[in-house]
Amino acid sequence: DLLTLDKEKETGNANYQLRFIVTSQRLRMFSREGKPESSKSQYNKLMQYWREFKDEKFKDDLLLSEADYYRAFDMHTRSMERYKELLQRCLAKSDEDSRENCYQDMLAYAEHNKIDPLIRTVRAQYSSWQDSIKVVRAARALETLKQQKQTLPEDLQTKEEIISTNKLVTNG
Repeated sequence: DLLTLDKEKETGNANYQLRFIVTSQRLRMFSREGKPESSKSQYNKLMQYWREFKDEKFKDDLLLSEADYYRAFDMHTRSMERYKELLQRCLAKSDEDSRENCYQDMLAYAEHNKIDPLIRTVRAQYSSWQDSIKVVRAARALETLKQQKQTLPEDLQTKEEIISTNKLVTNG
């Protein structure tokens, strides 16, 4: 806190971003230690600092801190809502190739922290996503084959014309 206060005195402005980062880490620490009063206090501060600066770069950190806080104090529904929102944000920012990383990272986090409901949810969503990707890839392959089928008769006609021309030139 003293470092934050010194930095704020130096600049003359409240540094809500730095306060947010420190408070987020404290919240996680108190939540892991199972200290409800300290966690609640840090959670309230975190939300206050978030309201002050609302930088989207830190939204994922906020969601993760909230999810861990809710999970630590048996608010499982709220916890799952935050984890799902975190996953959806990752997926929304990703392209088709990097979406798999979102699922894998969330699954690894859930497995590391032994969050069984999250493991089941992420696996189900990941499986569903993989199935949809397979369908999309199959549709693309089918479209490619259809295009090749359409150009095949034209290619054959062109080759027949070339052969006929060559025969005429050869037979003369």
